[in-house]
Amino acid sequence: ERYYYGMEELFERHPDIFKILCAESTALLFTLLDGLVWRSRLTSNGMRHANYYVKYLIVDKDGNFSDALSHLCGTANPEVMSHKVLNVVSDQL
Repeated sequence: ERYYYGMEELFERHPDIFKILCAESTALLFTLLDGLVWRSRLTSNGMRHANYYVKYLIVDKDGNFSDALSHLCGTANPEVMSHKVLNVVSDQL
């Protein structure tokens, strides 16, 4: 089974997507963060496989630490900061 996600293209085309959304539309952050999770349609022992596409929340395209988290913290929105994708990122750091 193959699938196409397009996450690489999104962050190559819009490396400042988190900066823009944090400044102009925090409501869309949830849509973007939810979109960084792929869940399998199949289950095994009641569990579902999930992929979290968090590379660009941790490093930028040049391999330096990403500034996405600093922009997200700047929203001062606890609902954003408690999103499951950001929990995965903070566990990786």
